[in-house]
Amino acid sequence: MRLVPELRIVLFDPSPRPSGEGLAAAFTTESDDAPGDGRLLVIEPEFARVLQVIGREGNTLSTTVRDLWDRGATATLTRVNPIRVEGAHLCLLAHVTAEELHAKLRAVEIANGFGNRFLIARVQRSKRLPHGGSLTDTDKSLLALDWHRALQAAQQITGPVTRDAAAADAWAEWYDALSDNVYGLHGSLIARAEAHVTRLSLLYALLDNSPTITRAHHDAAVALWDRCEGSVTALYPPAQTTGNPTADRLYAVLQERGQITRGDAHRITSGHLSAEQLDSAVGVLIEQGLAVEVVEQTGGKPRQVIRLTD
Repeated sequence: MRLVPELRIVLFDPSPRPSGEGLAAAFTTESDDAPGDGRLLVIEPEFARVLQVIGREGNTLSTTVRDLWDRGATATLTRVNPIRVEGAHLCLLAHVTAEELHAKLRAVEIANGFGNRFLIARVQRSKRLPHGGSLTDTDKSLLALDWHRALQAAQQITGPVTRDAAAADAWAEWYDALSDNVYGLHGSLIARAEAHVTRLSLLYALLDNSPTITRAHHDAAVALWDRCEGSVTALYPPAQTTGNPTADRLYAVLQERGQITRGDAHRITSGHLSAEQLDSAVGVLIEQGLAVEVVEQTGGKPRQVIRLTD
């Protein structure tokens, strides 16, 4: 007897071009053993491969992931047989090294919100187990029973799940302490703190068989978020604030790469700035001693390079 309804688990298409259409199609795939019910766990052990193809012309994976995170819905209308997904619940578990993340996650995918829809956790193994450390069948059965009870309790809730008075006070205090002055890659990657903590506290309440979010659930959610924010800080240290958001974004990328060309600067800002606005942002970095601009002779047309100062 199956205690917990089967959750379909899939890997991204093993081809080198995972796509938004393929992800949407996974929600519509049904079988006798696992009928589609809107829940999907996607495991991607090589996330760098996904990050690389996201930047290719016509790939819609970034947009699809953002749509599913925001509203649990997406649609692909350009196909011969359009796909429409509604009421979806996607969990995407991805693995990537710090070096690959820096190399493959483009600044534009951080700025447009793709990156901050993930909880980023910098992890390492805590022990060495040469002979493994698998759970026993008894442990697995007990975990399955706990999940089954939590699922049953959650299904009995007919109204909205709200915070109790203590949790509401803690939420307001924590919310007021958030800073709106976040800049650069670091700021963009932590820009959805409120949404993540809300979702995590709800999850903790449901796992606790509680129809109400308590102070304990809120505190647990904040603790996990603090862990993830610390990971982002270690991977993408906060950039110095210049007072110019565009200059801050360029400076954050300079800290990562060491130098960029004028063309790079134009792409980092999504091409939305005029030449005068870009000149102004670069000028701020130069005036504050954060960068220098030099002209490199390449044998052809000279190129302007912006370099991080020591």
